[in-house]
Amino acid sequence: MNRTAEYISKFEHCISVVLVPRLPAQVREELLHELRRRSSIAAAIFDDLDLCRLLNPGGQLPNLLLGLLEIIFEQQRWRAFSPFEPQEGQHTKMEMYVGRNDEADKLFSSAGYSRLFSGRKLGKSALLKHVHDTQDGKKLPSGLILRVLYVPAVGVDSEAGIVDQIEQSMRNELSFEFSSQGATPAARLSQTMKRFLEERPTESLLIFLDEADAFVEEQNLAYDDRREQCLTWQMRTVIEAPKDKMDLPRVRFVFSGYRVTHRAEGAWANWGDVLRLRPLAPHEAAALIAGPLARLGVDAGHEAGAIAYRCGYQPAVLIKFGQQLLEHLEGVTPAAKRDSVAISPEHVATVFASQPVQQEIRTVVWNNFQGNRQGRIIFSALLLEFSELAPGGVVDDAAMRVLKRLQQIVPGFSGFTPEEGASLDVISRHLRDFVGRSLLIESEPTTNSFQLKFPHHLPVLLQEDQTTAIQDQVSAISVSPPRKQDRVRSLLGGAVLSDLAYALDATETGGLEVAAVIVCSQWAEAIEHPTGGVADRLGFEKGQILDTARVEPLQRAREPRIALSAANPEVAVQVLAARLQKLPAPLFLGGADLLRWGLRQKSEEARIHEVAALGRLTALQIQWWFERVRGLEFTGRSRIGDILARTSGIPFLLGLLDRIFITRVGLDGANVSEREVEEVFSSFEQSFGETVKDLQKGGPSVRLEPRESELLRIICRASRDTDDREAFIEAVMEGWPILYGSELALPAITAADAASLSVLQRLGLLPLRQDRNQALPLEHLTPLPRQDALFQIVEALGA
Repeated sequence: MNRTAEYISKFEHCISVVLVPRLPAQVREELLHELRRRSSIAAAIFDDLDLCRLLNPGGQLPNLLLGLLEIIFEQQRWRAFSPFEPQEGQHTKMEMYVGRNDEADKLFSSAGYSRLFSGRKLGKSALLKHVHDTQDGKKLPSGLILRVLYVPAVGVDSEAGIVDQIEQSMRNELSFEFSSQGATPAARLSQTMKRFLEERPTESLLIFLDEADAFVEEQNLAYDDRREQCLTWQMRTVIEAPKDKMDLPRVRFVFSGYRVTHRAEGAWANWGDVLRLRPLAPHEAAALIAGPLARLGVDAGHEAGAIAYRCGYQPAVLIKFGQQLLEHLEGVTPAAKRDSVAISPEHVATVFASQPVQQEIRTVVWNNFQGNRQGRIIFSALLLEFSELAPGGVVDDAAMRVLKRLQQIVPGFSGFTPEEGASLDVISRHLRDFVGRSLLIESEPTTNSFQLKFPHHLPVLLQEDQTTAIQDQVSAISVSPPRKQDRVRSLLGGAVLSDLAYALDATETGGLEVAAVIVCSQWAEAIEHPTGGVADRLGFEKGQILDTARVEPLQRAREPRIALSAANPEVAVQVLAARLQKLPAPLFLGGADLLRWGLRQKSEEARIHEVAALGRLTALQIQWWFERVRGLEFTGRSRIGDILARTSGIPFLLGLLDRIFITRVGLDGANVSEREVEEVFSSFEQSFGETVKDLQKGGPSVRLEPRESELLRIICRASRDTDDREAFIEAVMEGWPILYGSELALPAITAADAASLSVLQRLGLLPLRQDRNQALPLEHLTPLPRQDALFQIVEALGA
């Protein structure tokens, strides 16, 4: 048997069939067990009995190929063919989609809904993809053909970015080429849609913008100031104006999200309703577990309803339950009995108690409160009230009891507003929202009484310390939120963006020609990102951004408004030489080599070179990047502080961490578990040393010059001995030869090092002091904190 299994294991990417006549039943079982034990082998045994089944003597001859495949597949491990794959909604397989036909019909056939809302992992993306896959190309009551576009909008908050995403989807899915060059994104999209309706008079368009919270949030904030200039105002009032004969807009937009799409604000104050996704109906949830199991020959019919209820009728929990159920059955079901497996109550209880299923329940529940700290605090306090009651108990006067509980847990807690009555109103409003999210049942409105909709989830949720969670959330919420004008919208500060925008629009400043605007970083992806990068923040359209690694820049050097990514000094010199006078300055995006060149040009008196770089990033900027641009949601506690601690906000290190998140988690707005975060951090530590070597041996955009590396070593060495700035300055300058000259044979820091220090500070390898002029790099010299990540960088660089 072992020799057979060893031989078959050579064919790792094939399905092997072992033809064994006259095989004893016991030997067959042992061989099957050995083959299944080797998880990389896909193999089956074909003996005399299988041959009889296939040929069906005395009966109708079946399709031989299909019959053979059935015999092969029924012998495989259930896990190898599990339909319960934990996919993000937009990747849900057609056969795994059940229910929500009413919601799908509402989106397909009416214009009543402009928004779709629910917590994460509750089925929004799966519903939108289902409508796309089943209704695209169908005929509407008006006789027009409906084309459905699914447009991912994770992290896209700018109008230009959303228009780019829509036009890209129209090109890919509808083969519709456009040449719109509107002065604004709204004008551009209006022209595109007008052309579409004119050139395709028999078609209508339904556009789903999925994970669009960032864009909706920005539009709501901008609406009061810009009104009809907002893209969403144009979408609602202008683009959706043309109707078919059934009074259905020829172009419709639906915005889907989990944070803000339920609010009737901005353009949505009078633009359709919000479709809130509830959990599946009981029969739909039962079908989601029973149907896939039946296709594997597993009968869950008698227990499907109980499983559905235990899982709260939530698709994500049901899929995790199915995955763990197959794992469990694989271990307890002998191969000889797999042709007649029925799920028992014992199976259900064992799997429900498994850690993966219980963690999924917690994840789905807490996903209701992403971006909603108040809601999380109130629900946690309510759970503690339920914990003191019998199972299924009712909490009376819930708002007051929650407020008193919070005052017990957080000394000095004064509520969410200065007045107690107003705080009770806030809590009551959240309690009603919990009912809408299918977390609570309002048992008696007159007494403000509530009970949990799924009381058996209470012990699962209480496995996490709710008292500590409340204290952490209250501490976070007590910090004043940033003012509207101080909100993070870029990895560059708002004032820096304003200066760059002014320089791009002005052909001259103070009588001097503005030659170029230059933005640099050793984290290229951050400044070049299509929707969160510098060009997007400065209003460049997609067609105005040139990748110099792919496009010859001189071919378009004389266009009025251009941005060039992956630029180096040679490209900058060539483009500037080719441009005509009086044209606006081009935007160059590059790395360390471009930064050095740009800083040298600033010293020229005849022309202005506006130079900026990321520098070290703050916790708020890091949070904006990972949670808004990347769309990541940390299912446990926020890990932004941990990211800052490991990187000290240095863009070079954040770039490494960002790439690891992309590889391990993805880019489409994923939930990141505590385990996945720890795996990312572990991979970061393992990759650290090899990546840091790029600072010495990497490409010009990353590599440091020898003196720059020496300065880092000098600053780290002196920082180990003192945190007093005056002593530190003395140590790295005049006192260096005496204090450290014998240990590190390097020249002391002098005024001649100003240019090198400026490069290091702007790249974020060294910190900048907020109270000093950036143009005076020597004034920014300061000892590093003991835990600064630069110490690890210098250690990895070696001597």
